[in-house]
Amino acid sequence: MHYPYATFLCFICSSYNLPPVSSMHDALFDVSAMSSRWHDRATLLDKLEKQVEQMRRGWDKEQQLLIAERDEAKAHSAALQEQMERMDSSFRKQLSATIEANDRAISAARSDAEMIRSNCENRVAEVEAEMRVVLEETEEARRAMEARLRKISTVLYDPSSTDCTSTPDRPVLHGYYPHTCPHVNEWRTTPPPPPPPMPHPTISSGFSSSVPVGPPVHSCSRATRPNSPFEQEIGPVCESGTCCSPH
Repeated sequence: MHYPYATFLCFICSSYNLPPVSSMHDALFDVSAMSSRWHDRATLLDKLEKQVEQMRRGWDKEQQLLIAERDEAKAHSAALQEQMERMDSSFRKQLSATIEANDRAISAARSDAEMIRSNCENRVAEVEAEMRVVLEETEEARRAMEARLRKISTVLYDPSSTDCTSTPDRPVLHGYYPHTCPHVNEWRTTPPPPPPPMPHPTISSGFSSSVPVGPPVHSCSRATRPNSPFEQEIGPVCESGTCCSPH
């Protein structure tokens, strides 16, 4: 009757390297001890299974929470990406519009500068032409004045010429009123001064000195008419108290 149980006990003892059972009492004691050990281990396994189940549930909850957060982050990232694309497109449009406006402004400024430069060049050319004409006229006037002064000097210094110094008693015509020059003796003893140097024309004012250009004007206080042809050829005549020409 107890043979199968004893065989089972022998199998258990041989499996776990236990000493052989000498008696039924020892076998029952061993069986109760092993049963208690198996019960403790089963309890521990149940406890561990429960803990594992709880941990698995916690992990599942955390995983679901992380998945939800990931999905939310993905949605937020997609929204931000779309917003960034919209902002980038608007920024590119504004940049292109600004570049076009700057290009138009630069082209307009360049055209204005080119127009101003061309106007300035034209004005400079006109002023140069005017100054060239003025300088040519001034040069012609200077040459005419030099020729006239040379002619006057030739007339004054030529002893064979018939001037006032050869005939002191000859009356000198001031306009249409004849009178004798009071400075004939003074001019006879003192030679006339040399002619003044001709001024050189400048760009700003033409002549550097205030020498009058044109035919001489008779400055005598007795003259009421223009000079005679002879006096116009010789130059200005006597002033009251000052001798202006060699008579």
